[in-house]
Amino acid sequence: MVCHPDAVLADLASAQHGRVARRQLLARAISRHWIDHRVASGHLIKEYAGVYVVGHQTSTIAGRMMGAVLACGPRGSIGQLSGLMALRILPYAPGTLHVVVPPGSLRAHKGVAVHRADLWPSELTEVGGIPCTTAVRALMDSAPLLSRRELERACDEAAFLKLLSPTRARRYLRARAGHRGAALLRSVLDEHAIGTTRTMSELEERFLALCDAAGFPRPIVNRRTQTADGVPKLDFVWYAFRLVVETDGRAAHDILTVERRDAERDAALSTADFRVLRFTWWDVVHDAARVTAILRPLLAA
Repeated sequence: MVCHPDAVLADLASAQHGRVARRQLLARAISRHWIDHRVASGHLIKEYAGVYVVGHQTSTIAGRMMGAVLACGPRGSIGQLSGLMALRILPYAPGTLHVVVPPGSLRAHKGVAVHRADLWPSELTEVGGIPCTTAVRALMDSAPLLSRRELERACDEAAFLKLLSPTRARRYLRARAGHRGAALLRSVLDEHAIGTTRTMSELEERFLALCDAAGFPRPIVNRRTQTADGVPKLDFVWYAFRLVVETDGRAAHDILTVERRDAERDAALSTADFRVLRFTWWDVVHDAARVTAILRPLLAA
């Protein structure tokens, strides 16, 4: 059965976030003349050499990534920082897209950084139909580009999303020991308790940085726990010191409701022999010395 070219085009575009490659159409016995006619009529809009947006210009994240992969050949995969964004380990940021291709197939495109690597089948996955490197491969490739804390956060998020197992990752990194990011990622896996510092706001991240700068022991962050009265989550907790810190960045319209809930939580924690301290954005950002002075005697060994 021979499918009509429009049907072939529609099927490809539907599966590929509105993008198609010229080579894909030719491989399905669609003529160059038909393709050129659709380009001339505006039905196919050139995005990269040999890659088209079907029907109308779109700027979705998935569409941009798929277009970049198609532009880099049949074996390209979104990787490095873009791979972490595709996997939702890092928030998406507009800019250069990173694509990993096999050695010998380097192709340059505006807005796309192409990296040559001989990927193993186990290092490849898909996200919404878009070829992508696995979380551990993307973390290893990105490790030299991230600060230590950024890499810790990425590992925390990958573990939360169940995309990273420290045990399996260590085995993988031993096999990839010659890669320049392997030692950096292995160091984080060995020295950082993965999943314990997954911050959920800029305020929480700044408070954790304050603790690091002061040389305090790392707290466990956003730990879901239960006391006798059912406290669901603690922002920062040091179990050894029976200390809880809550960072307060709530909106004004929530104040009365949240204050009542906070009082109930504090009472429950006090019953469980925890000391509870609360700090605001102003405290953490503009009065860090005072916050540090309050915490230091409470976190003394």
